Amino acid sequence: MNLTLPRRGDELELVPTEVDDEGLALARLVLGQGEARRRLRVMIRGAVPGDRVIARVESRVRDDLFARVARVLTPSPERVAPRCRHAIYQSDRPFCGGCTLQAVSYERQLALKHERVRRALASAGVALEVAAPRPAPLTFHHRHKMELSFHPDVHAGGEVALGLHPPGYKWEVVSLAECPLLSPEMSAMLPALEAVFKGRGLRAWDPRRDDSFLRNLVIREAKRTGERLLELVTTPRDPVETHDGPRPAGALVAELAAAIEAAARAHGVTLTSLLWTCQHAERGRPTRFVTTTLAGKPVLSDALEIRGRRLDFDIDPRSFFQPHPRAAEGLVDEVLARLVPSDDASTRTARLVLDLYCGTGTLALSVAPFVGQVIGVELVAEAVADARRNAALNQLANTRFIAGDVAATIGEPAFREALGELDALLVDPPRAGLSPPAFEAISALDAPRIVYVSCKPESLARDLRRFHERGYDCDRPAQPVDLFPQSHHVETVVSLSRRA
Repeated sequence: MNLTLPRRGDELELVPTEVDDEGLALARLVLGQGEARRRLRVMIRGAVPGDRVIARVESRVRDDLFARVARVLTPSPERVAPRCRHAIYQSDRPFCGGCTLQAVSYERQLALKHERVRRALASAGVALEVAAPRPAPLTFHHRHKMELSFHPDVHAGGEVALGLHPPGYKWEVVSLAECPLLSPEMSAMLPALEAVFKGRGLRAWDPRRDDSFLRNLVIREAKRTGERLLELVTTPRDPVETHDGPRPAGALVAELAAAIEAAARAHGVTLTSLLWTCQHAERGRPTRFVTTTLAGKPVLSDALEIRGRRLDFDIDPRSFFQPHPRAAEGLVDEVLARLVPSDDASTRTARLVLDLYCGTGTLALSVAPFVGQVIGVELVAEAVADARRNAALNQLANTRFIAGDVAATIGEPAFREALGELDALLVDPPRAGLSPPAFEAISALDAPRIVYVSCKPESLARDLRRFHERGYDCDRPAQPVDLFPQSHHVETVVSLSRRA
């Protein structure tokens, strides 16, 4: 029996029941009978779990169909009206796809994230209880960083637009009228920021040609100190073509900076830092960033509150900082609960902690007051420099940071010999999880305890299964932590102990 599989343009009536690892509503479709049966997954843009929809097929890859909502027949009971106008798919126009779950009630968002973690573990054969997700203290206006892109607006004669790339669109941006992930003041200021660059004849960066200037506009907002940083990122092109002819880049940027500051004042926004960064990207050479402080400070100052203690951070424009700092405080609390059960320094159970993939040291510095010593390892030298600077800022003398590849660094016999008796490993790897060399090197350390922080349940499940095969058991339920409200992303904290 030959099955006729759905093709582009076909319409299907479906009820999605879950979300996939890209945040799309997922329905399952069974065609045929017996040996000819085909089980298809259908990912539906514009739908939420529980909707009954007519979905129009756009493409198929083997047994995966990709579709878009044509119309909603019966909305899900958990469907809510999105707060942001850019969170809804309208007709076939692309729009911002960052908030994949904004049309779902927050309670349902947490349930979907819980189910995603549980399903990933079960699929990998990991028998582990999953606790209810720790909710975010703020579900809107929480974002620390937003990187907006410039691109020619084809609907406005090639005039520059400023916004975000929608899913699947590399060369287009959605011009933002608002973004409720930012503070209300900064969200309201977005159209005025775009207006600063319009009408000047400026070109947005396009790798297909070499006559452009504007690349990105980066917004950072500190949630504990209230500071705000804006960074204009450009190519090194000088002079710059404008409607008024070639202009020196420095003079043009000074004019743009003055217009940005005027727009900020008009919207009641105080900018503590205004920076200009030239990104030098040449084929075959490392990318260089040359930053000039146009106004205010060269860094953004923020803080985390960890178990009643304040931890200060000076955040460089190139540095990573937690996207939801207030929720990150809860993440650190979950990590500490597995490293140091008590807040009493006299009962410290972790004398030496090795923090792998430590980045700018957010986790290492946060746990340092509660343990004997923390050693961080990170590939990016600039991040290590930031970690050292912030350790000094907080007078944390029990920290040490090493720049180097994790697998190569901890695999060195000299490193292991100098390390001494290790009490715990803190592992916060990239989304892909631990590479085979990194896993082998970590296993060779034979640490009595591992606390694993994951940003992707599927890679977490794979790594937990491998650790179990090497003699480790999970000793507490997995704890999801929501650092990304309105999206499908979820962090998970797991602790493992070495079997006797």
